[in-house]
Amino acid sequence: MKFLKEDGFYVGEKCNHILDNTIIDEITRRKALSIVFQNEMLSKERIGIEDAINLVYILFLAGNIDLHSDPGRLENLSYFEVDETTKKVSKLLVRNYAEGRDIPLHFPIEMISSFVELKALMLYNINVAPPNLVKEIRGRNLPLKPQQPLCNLKKLDISFSKMDDKEAILETKIFHLLPKLESVAFRLFTGRTETRYLRKVLGDLRSSCCACRMTLKRIDLSYTMCTQSELKTLLVEVVPSLPNLVHINMRDNKIESIQQIGESINRDRGINNSRLKCQSTLQNLDLSWNMVILKIKTNPKEKAGLMAILCAFKGLCNLGMNVNVKEYSSDIQYQLRMNHAGRRLVESLNDKFLSSSLLPIILERAFKKSQNIHPFQWRDERKKDPTGMYYLFRSGPILQTFLQHRLASNYHVGHNDCCETRSHKRRKIIESK
Repeated sequence: MKFLKEDGFYVGEKCNHILDNTIIDEITRRKALSIVFQNEMLSKERIGIEDAINLVYILFLAGNIDLHSDPGRLENLSYFEVDETTKKVSKLLVRNYAEGRDIPLHFPIEMISSFVELKALMLYNINVAPPNLVKEIRGRNLPLKPQQPLCNLKKLDISFSKMDDKEAILETKIFHLLPKLESVAFRLFTGRTETRYLRKVLGDLRSSCCACRMTLKRIDLSYTMCTQSELKTLLVEVVPSLPNLVHINMRDNKIESIQQIGESINRDRGINNSRLKCQSTLQNLDLSWNMVILKIKTNPKEKAGLMAILCAFKGLCNLGMNVNVKEYSSDIQYQLRMNHAGRRLVESLNDKFLSSSLLPIILERAFKKSQNIHPFQWRDERKKDPTGMYYLFRSGPILQTFLQHRLASNYHVGHNDCCETRSHKRRKIIESK
């Protein structure tokens, strides 16, 4: 009503119920346009007019701004970057600055689809809700654009959110809109409802409808109160369906044991379950600041659980930024060095030979980067270790490949173009004299 009166419309109280959402949407966008013209950070020299209007409109729908307030507040509510060539938004951060931060703002993910060039999206203390479940915003639902994929989005970060049990949105359904997503983060979910939400996220990631299964490389679930149950679901069910996943961050959670995870992995491998056999890209599993890290040092069952994980994921060679590998047993260290050196390559080749051009690259990496099993901040203090190279020569086809190429080289040197050895040719010349 306030919008309509300021724009010269008169509608009596008895006519409120017949207001068309299209009219309200148009008036709202008109108010957003006025803010764009008054705000230097949204000037046409920096950002395209359509993206500028959509940015203000999204902040309004999220409850961050009042379209009647001072437009200068916009600078404190959102951070965004714009591609210099296209003048379109490429990075966007929206956070809840409201006084009642205990109640997160409802934010429809479909509204983001207007930013066609968006590559990174960060939503802090904001619920992600499908359009049919969005609560009335300021007394009335506003029409949303149809769902369309974010074809350029590579990073999604939904963090520091707390949900109320009565109004929680448990249906995520966002990954089918993100065909090129490479990194996803869900952090700081602290209650029972948040745990259910997180399980929905894991279910969506392993679903056949997930559009980013082939592109996803990093999952961050740090500070989410995760337990052994969520980690088991992630490693046993989700990770095998993501063939290019490299990094998982489970830092600072409530993981007190991995014994059942190890038993489940061993059981699956025992019945020739192919899901774990094909997973070899995972390199980092950050378990820092979880109680289980301390238990592995003294509890044989927890140590066995970790060994089962390291054996199942052939490329896994780093356990986190606060895990001192030197404090663990020699067999755990050896397994980490084997995985780093190239166990997945060795076991995939079997009796096949390697290309001679790859040999120096593989061996150089196995030695020069052997410190990668340690946390980044400690690598300079650790000496390079040849254990990985020893494993490659002892267990893999590298030595056989080297000998094969050596023999082939000697064979070609000792033969002329007519396939005659030099000694045989010399004997023929003497006999002819």
